[in-house]
Amino acid sequence: MKLKEYIETTEDLIAWGKRLERKTKKELVEFILSKAVGDPKFTAAAYYRLFPELMSTEEYLSGYLSYMENERREKDPSLDDMVYFTEDLLEKAEGEKSLLIQVKVYTAVIKELDDAMEDGIEIDWKQEELITTLMDECLTFMEEVMEEKTERMSVEEILEVRDILVSMQRKYKPVDGENRIEEALQILTDLTIERTKINERGAYLRGAGVDERTLQHDAEERANRKKEKARKKEVSDYIIALCNLYGMVHKKKVVDIYNMQNTEKITLKEVESIQEKLPKEIDEAWIDVHQGYFVSSSILEHREFLYYIREKGSKPYYIPEKEELLKYLDAFYFEKTKAYHQFVQELKKNYKVKEEKAEDLVSDVVAICQFNYSTQGVISRLEEMGLEFSGEKDLNKMVKLIMNLMNNTRIWENNGYTPEELFHMEEKNKLKPIPLLSTAYMNSDKKTDKRK
Repeated sequence: MKLKEYIETTEDLIAWGKRLERKTKKELVEFILSKAVGDPKFTAAAYYRLFPELMSTEEYLSGYLSYMENERREKDPSLDDMVYFTEDLLEKAEGEKSLLIQVKVYTAVIKELDDAMEDGIEIDWKQEELITTLMDECLTFMEEVMEEKTERMSVEEILEVRDILVSMQRKYKPVDGENRIEEALQILTDLTIERTKINERGAYLRGAGVDERTLQHDAEERANRKKEKARKKEVSDYIIALCNLYGMVHKKKVVDIYNMQNTEKITLKEVESIQEKLPKEIDEAWIDVHQGYFVSSSILEHREFLYYIREKGSKPYYIPEKEELLKYLDAFYFEKTKAYHQFVQELKKNYKVKEEKAEDLVSDVVAICQFNYSTQGVISRLEEMGLEFSGEKDLNKMVKLIMNLMNNTRIWENNGYTPEELFHMEEKNKLKPIPLLSTAYMNSDKKTDKRK
């Protein structure tokens, strides 16, 4: 039942009652007090938060802009409240049918948040990261809705959207140097240039004395931008996959491996430019840059950078084929070896564990093996998951399975190689597989407690 702004009938009363039942006590108190006090600014903020369905997206946007302006004038403005209101507005815009209105919302949010950053409102690095994420999301949303809707729009409708972007671009001077509105304008241009005949500089390509060479040049520029974007995304994919496989990888190794597997080569300078400003997908994969390396954040968090430098030493790198390598984009991916399947079958056959649970259990053990836990740590984990061992013979058999899995698990210290593989590659005795341990020595194992 649709809510009305004022209660006029019994149906309205029932609708409001059901709506208010879903509110928390804090929200109800805030709303009642705001009505009682009659503070227009406070009332509007509470009203918009609690009952966004009562108004259109444009009305909600209008309220948002008024609120943001008033909040910034306050002696102690609250960035948390601004973010709260912003997220509500973005949720409201998500279901909007009109691309024009959506673009108005997304560009307005970008500008308002950028203004808040410029004012330095309650900014620390976490809050700044949150604001940057919201602005990046707005750009992503615009790209998605443009791709979805522009094909069904008339040229006149597209030009209206373009006018909004051009207008907002003139007012927007990004604090962090990322001109998201300009990027959105570029995306719209690339998607619609054949229909609108307007290039990124705002010039009509036909009917304005522009020759075929200009048309061809603009088409080539668009194709090159699209190609460059796809290439940068692929290089980022390589970096993420290599970090998941090796834990950390030097910028030169990224160049070597990428060029080994791709016809079009990249340069060290290109990879260094990525290190200077990490793309969103790399940052979200919990990867940092340290001393020329791309490094999984957990290594730096646990201060293990030098440990891995020492452990890796001059060991060779395991480099799977491109298709297999890019599977490591998934941080939880691992190669299901013969040792893995033997372990699963043992759990199913002798411990009566169902297949799905058995696979989950062994996947947990693989994760433990990857980060150098002790045998006792694995046994403890299996017991936590409900496994019971009938005696020493049973336990020794399990230890053998664990050690076999450890020797056949790809680990960061070995640059992606398994201990078993390195044993067969190297003649040095120190690189032989981990010895099978008797249960008599299990309690003396030292747990290193490394986490991904």
